Amino acid sequence: MFAILMPGSDIPEWFSHQKSDSSIKIPLPKDSQWIGVASCCIFVNNDSSRDYEIISCCACINFRNSEQASRDGSIFRGRNRRMIGGTGWQVGPIIKDHLFLHYWSRDKLYPISMEYKYGHCETNNLRATDCLDHKCDELELSFSDLDVEDNAKVKKCGVRIVYEKDLEEIKELQCHTTPSSHIHQHSAHNHGSVDTR
Repeated sequence: MFAILMPGSDIPEWFSHQKSDSSIKIPLPKDSQWIGVASCCIFVNNDSSRDYEIISCCACINFRNSEQASRDGSIFRGRNRRMIGGTGWQVGPIIKDHLFLHYWSRDKLYPISMEYKYGHCETNNLRATDCLDHKCDELELSFSDLDVEDNAKVKKCGVRIVYEKDLEEIKELQCHTTPSSHIHQHSAHNHGSVDTR
C-alpha cells in the first residue's frame, strides 16, 4: 500500500471510474487477474493558516448473497458489508488543489484467500471468514478530512482496477504529471505524514 501527494486539479483519464464526490463505488472483477485498486481524490484546504490536515482513504466491500438476490430481488444487505480498513496521512499547509493517489493491493483487500482454506473455486478470493455463497460485488472507497474542524474539502475522486500491464502506465503517469521534485511519496501500513511546504 502506498500514497502519493502532488499539486493538481484534475483526475487523470487513466482512472476509469470518476465522480464529483468524496466517495465512489465500483464493481469488482470475478477473475483472479487483477492485482489491486488505484484510487485518487482532488482536495483543497479551506484554511491555509492551519499547520496540517489529515486526509484519509477508507475502503469497504459490499458482498452480494446470490441466494437472497434470487429469492426476494434484493442484492445488498447490511450484514454483507465488510470494512477493510482505512489509512490517513498528515499533510502540511495546502494553498491550492492537490491530487492524492492511493493504492490498495489485492492482498490488503483480501488478506486470506478462500482458495487457501477451501481449495480452488469461483469465489477463491473472498475472505476466508465469508460464506461460499457470497460473491464480491462492490468496492466502496471514501475520502475525508479526519480533523475535527473538517477544513479540507474533497472535490472529486476516481478509481481503477489494476492489472499487471497497468503498472507501467502508473510509472509513466508519475513521470509526466508533475516533476519528481514536487511529488511526495511514501509507503505506510497505518498512518503517515507528508509536508507540502
